[in-house]
Amino acid sequence: MVVEVSAPAPATLRESVAVANVTTPEMKPPVHSNVEADKLRQAVEVSLERAGYLNASPAAATVLLAVAPVSLDNADFGGTR
Repeated sequence: MVVEVSAPAPATLRESVAVANVTTPEMKPPVHSNVEADKLRQAVEVSLERAGYLNASPAAATVLLAVAPVSLDNADFGGTR
């Protein structure tokens, strides 16, 4: 799973964000495999940390995020007829 934030954090948001909760929908194999909430949380937190947004202490963060997938891409699914 790859999650990326393209621009570095502006000074006003630097180290101010934490992930509050993660929601993952139940997927229907074989079209989509389930996305585990802990893996999604880890991917988002790593991305936020690399960009300078993540606060190491969620209690000290001024912005709390609710994370959920909006859409999924089936590019790697060959499918059968």
